[in-house]
Amino acid sequence: MSDIIWGSKREYTKDEAIAFWKEARAKVVQGDAQFSNVHFPEDPEKKGFGAIGFPEVSDFYDTVFEGYTNFGHSEFSGNANFGSAIFCGVSDFQGTVFKRDAYFRNANFILDVDFCHTAFEKNAEFQKARFDKEACFKNAEFKKDVDFWHAEFGGVANFWDAEFGGRANFHGAEFGGVANFLLAKFGGYAEFWYAKFGGKADFREAKFDVGAMFAGAEFDGVAEFYKAEFVRKAKFIDAKFGGYADFISAKFRGDAKFDGAKFGGDASLCGAKFGRKNAEFGGRANFPGAKFGGDADFQRAEFSRGAKFDRVKFVGDADFEECRFSQKASMDTASCRGTFTVDLPPKCLWSTRRTFARLGQGYDAYRMAKQSATDRGDYTLAGEYHYAEGSIQCWSKLITGWKKDQGRGTWDVILALGELVFGRFLFGYGERPERPAIAGVLVIFCWAKLYYPYGIAMDNFTEVGPPCPASFAERLYFSIVTFTTLGYGDMRPAECMRFPAGLEALTGAFLMALFVVAMARKFTR
Repeated sequence: MSDIIWGSKREYTKDEAIAFWKEARAKVVQGDAQFSNVHFPEDPEKKGFGAIGFPEVSDFYDTVFEGYTNFGHSEFSGNANFGSAIFCGVSDFQGTVFKRDAYFRNANFILDVDFCHTAFEKNAEFQKARFDKEACFKNAEFKKDVDFWHAEFGGVANFWDAEFGGRANFHGAEFGGVANFLLAKFGGYAEFWYAKFGGKADFREAKFDVGAMFAGAEFDGVAEFYKAEFVRKAKFIDAKFGGYADFISAKFRGDAKFDGAKFGGDASLCGAKFGRKNAEFGGRANFPGAKFGGDADFQRAEFSRGAKFDRVKFVGDADFEECRFSQKASMDTASCRGTFTVDLPPKCLWSTRRTFARLGQGYDAYRMAKQSATDRGDYTLAGEYHYAEGSIQCWSKLITGWKKDQGRGTWDVILALGELVFGRFLFGYGERPERPAIAGVLVIFCWAKLYYPYGIAMDNFTEVGPPCPASFAERLYFSIVTFTTLGYGDMRPAECMRFPAGLEALTGAFLMALFVVAMARKFTR
């Protein structure tokens, strides 16, 4: 037996190979699975170690398997050590059960390997393992920790619907082909620090219960996180997305950090949800310093715990239409070279629809949107964004003015109220010329009513005595003359109405100036 099992590498005839594997299986049945440094020939019968129960300790360290290797539906009751093993042909571990720890450190799978429906009931270690072709872990179950630290996947890495009960460590792993984590479930930390995805990275509908760590990861191809769910924190700090980044309808229930991330292609977060509504602990969406090289689509994204886009650079188009912000959202010193679109603030202050105007934040967003609309010649929309920008700045001053810890006082509140009344409501920041016109008409009619009954004195009143009551037409005429500061002289205010008449003239001059400026601004763009 020992001459066969422990012999050095040599050529085997078909009968010798059959006998080799027959005695190897018999040895395992007898409770001896010590095969360290053994060179296994290809099994002509393809039985291998399929459907066999292994003893407490199974040692295949530095073992070489020629040809097809079958461990399918076997059960390892003890530790299984495949460290530095070399699998030259297709390897089949489908349906295998590892009751204790499974070690595949530095193992080399030259052709396809199948761990489909495999159960790892304890820890599984694949540090620096090398998968030259397809590695299939479809529906695999990792009940405890699994470690793929610096593992190399040359072909497709298929973890479709795999379950990770403990910590899943892919730190520094390299995926040369497609990395398929569709419907995967991560019960512990999912660590992809500095992982490299050379092909498509598919995390569609994956669920991360604890934490998803993609800091420093590089996605050279498409990165799909469609409907992925991040229950707690998600870190994409300094991550690099070379292709299309798809986060459509993704849910970020905890903090989502994209600080310093770089998006070389288009990025879509359309319908994404950040934070947990009515939850005790929510999360923020942080993108400070991120760079989007292509288009960035945040349409219908929901930010329940606020968002930070400070210092973000949008090289392409950026779309924030129909976004919802329940708390503070800021975009300070951000810049956009392409088209930047964002919803205008609600007309009603009590509206439940929250844009960047929430708590007076986000005027930089409307500044970028205004510049973008101006560059493409849409001056009407640019004017609306200008109005939104001014309105938000005004509200910001008013809100911070009430807070003593902001270093502001009573005069700041008074100035902010003045800007609110005259700058926004009356002047409309130069975008509402109809407002001073309407205000002027109201002033004229109100003062005409005020001059009743004895507020006007005629030039033909030479005798001392009570003046005659003026008709409404006369009072309206006198109010118009006074408002426009014409002063024909045929009528003059009674002594008791001199001050109100002077106030009307001053108000008229002010409102007419506002009207002229607003009209000039509208028609000289």
